[in-house]
Amino acid sequence: MKKLLKPMVIAAAATMAFSATAFAGTSSPYSLNINGKAANGEVLVLVPLRETAEQLGFKVSYNKGTILVDDGIMHTNLTIGENSYQVVTSNPDLVGMSAPFSLSSAPVMTNGKTYVPIELFVPLTGNDSSIIKTDGSAISISKKADTKNEDVQIPNPLTEHETLADLAKTVGFDVTLPTLDKAYKETAFIDISGTTADVRFADGEDTITFRKAKGSDDISGDNKTYKENKTIAVKDVSVSVKGNDGINTATWQKDGFTYSFSSDKAMTQDALVKAIENLF
Repeated sequence: MKKLLKPMVIAAAATMAFSATAFAGTSSPYSLNINGKAANGEVLVLVPLRETAEQLGFKVSYNKGTILVDDGIMHTNLTIGENSYQVVTSNPDLVGMSAPFSLSSAPVMTNGKTYVPIELFVPLTGNDSSIIKTDGSAISISKKADTKNEDVQIPNPLTEHETLADLAKTVGFDVTLPTLDKAYKETAFIDISGTTADVRFADGEDTITFRKAKGSDDISGDNKTYKENKTIAVKDVSVSVKGNDGINTATWQKDGFTYSFSSDKAMTQDALVKAIENLF
C-alpha cells in the first residue's frame, strides 16, 4: 500500500533534532536557505495523522485529549504538544512495549487537523526506515503487506545485568536505590537503551520499579489516567505524584537527572517519602 503525502514541512532549531532514542534514518532531505545562506537548523516533516494512518491500515480515535492509533497489533497513544511516544504490540510473540522515546516534534494541531512527525510510522510498521522515500518534492510511505505478521518487530530495549554496579557502568552514572521495607527484594537490574537505569523490587504481592536517567523527560512509562495528580515536596525537591486511592507513580528531576518510582499497589504519601527521601 503506497500513499503520496502532502506534508507540513517546517524549520526548527537544532534543539529539536532527534533525541538519542529516536528512530534514525528518517530525517528530512530538505534544507533551509535564508537570503541565500544555509540556515543552521533542522527541517522537520509533519504529516496529517488520520489521512496517513488510515491509508496504512490504522484506526485513529480521539478521547479526552488523547489520540489512539491502532491496527489491532500495533498501538500508540499520542497527546498534542507532548514529545513523548511509546509503541505497544499485542502480539504475544514480540516484546510488548518500547521504551518511551522522543521524535523530531510533538504532535501538533492546526486548522483542526493533527500532524505528527513522519518517522512515527517507522516503529508503528516494523522499524524499517526504508518505508519512507523521497522523490524530488514528493514523499511516499509504504507498508509491507505482511507487516501485521512476522515482519513486525519492536527491538527489545531492555538489557538485564547481574549487579547494580554492572548497571551503573553501562548507563554511565551512579544509581542510589530507594529505602524499602526489608520484605522487598531486588529482582532485576536493567538498562533501557543504555541510557536509563531500571531496578525492580518485589515482596510477593507488590512490584516496585525505580528509574533514573539523564535529562528531564518523564521516564516512568506510566500513561494511565488517575483520579489524583498533585505535587508534593520531599526536602527541597518537587515530586509529581499520581494514583487512585494512594500513589502509584512519582516523578521528579534533580541535578540534571530525571527519576521515577512506581508501585503496582498504591502506597501512602508517607510511605513514598520514606522510600525516596534518601535519594535527595
